[in-house]
Amino acid sequence: NASGVTYRRELEMYELAGMLVSAGITKVKGKIIVDATRYDKDGWPPGFDQKDEFASHRAPAGATAVNYDTYELFARAGKTLGAAPQLSMNPPVAHYKLETEATTVEGNRNQLWVAVDENKKTGVVTITFKGKIGIDAPPGDWRFPVADPSRYAGELLALVLREQGIKVGKGVETGGDVPKDADLLATHRSEPITDLIRSVNKQSNNFMAEAILRSFACCDATTADASLELLRKWTRDICMPQAGLRIGNGSGLYDNNRISAAQLTWLLDYVHDDFRVRADFMASLAIMGVDGTTKSRLSDSDAAGWIRVKTGTLDSVSALSGYASAPGREPLAFAIVINGLEAKHKLPARKVQDALAGLVRAEAVARASAD
Repeated sequence: NASGVTYRRELEMYELAGMLVSAGITKVKGKIIVDATRYDKDGWPPGFDQKDEFASHRAPAGATAVNYDTYELFARAGKTLGAAPQLSMNPPVAHYKLETEATTVEGNRNQLWVAVDENKKTGVVTITFKGKIGIDAPPGDWRFPVADPSRYAGELLALVLREQGIKVGKGVETGGDVPKDADLLATHRSEPITDLIRSVNKQSNNFMAEAILRSFACCDATTADASLELLRKWTRDICMPQAGLRIGNGSGLYDNNRISAAQLTWLLDYVHDDFRVRADFMASLAIMGVDGTTKSRLSDSDAAGWIRVKTGTLDSVSALSGYASAPGREPLAFAIVINGLEAKHKLPARKVQDALAGLVRAEAVARASAD
């Protein structure tokens, strides 16, 4: 599973707006129409409805998406006791409205929380801050998933166009389809897939994992199921052991995925032996003690820098899988999956994983010495 690190990415919007300015565009007549028909619909990936959780790592999917379909909220104490906190949203798109029932009190504790309400008729999302914040408390920040990916992208584009001097009126319309005779004015292309996968694996980005999955199936109105079936077929084509294997989404979140440690190790071994993808895949993994989600793990041991892994964490599951190596030695693949954990056992489980990963690294050193 990927656990949800996100970053601001609307800079690409500014690049597109700059291209339009350079092309001589000064005004958009009518509405901005968002075409998201590459996917069958906006919404949660399969399995995400198993849990009612308002968190950035479970943002809805959309073919037209920006900022990983999340937004940031900021709050700082009011200037005087009893005053409302100072609130802001980034980016400040039009259909989000900030309200507050919170107050500034003495002290340095931040006890703010938010309630989010979406008006299904108007599309307006009202975010109400509640609780209290100490006048000496540091500013607080939160990241949450958007309600409507297509509308969010369209309103953010309108905001950026206005900032670049292009007049825009009449709002945003979703559900459009680009006419076949439309003129192409500007194009943005993503980083290579190898770079994107590094963000997925090193930073555990659920949203990107789901988006990459959806790119497997061709043509418009593709479904998550169509891409999942292609992935399942690939596992059969490479003769990966199938007993108990279940692939239900692209990120591994929630209870619709099943894979054993033996199957994971088999897959890691297969990828390592495929020259076409080995280097890029291994470069995408977090390096224990060096970067990504495992930067602080084994950082003070001689194994630091010699183990590349992907972490996996659910409510009762903790996993670590990847490769360990030594100078002059091909890496050893390993997978550790611990199920049935209580919250109090999460940290001890990670320590066990680190110890086992260290033992695999020691085995690689021993084999290198014996060769």
